[in-house]
Amino acid sequence: GLQLVGRAEAAAAAEEAELRVELEEPAALWTAEQPNLYVVVLILKSADGVEVEDCESCMWGFRSVCAAAKELRVNGRPIVVAGVNRHEHCPRRGKAVTETSMVK
Repeated sequence: GLQLVGRAEAAAAAEEAELRVELEEPAALWTAEQPNLYVVVLILKSADGVEVEDCESCMWGFRSVCAAAKELRVNGRPIVVAGVNRHEHCPRRGKAVTETSMVK
């Protein structure tokens, strides 16, 4: 089954509420090789806290992405992006692009 890793409650003021969750144990970070995902469930209750007004859930992963020193880093580790697509088109030949037209 699912394991609860954190819980939080917030009182809604007007139309907004801010919610911060302190995790009970460290979450495994999301990577392309290990896409660790968690289920986040948000429950909106009535002002007295008795009735459930709405409930939503989504899959969530913990990660950080940044560009530093000419590197793309995920969770602090540099990654290499492979398979960059080139979409070139020649007005006369369409998708059949010659080396000469590529250089232009």
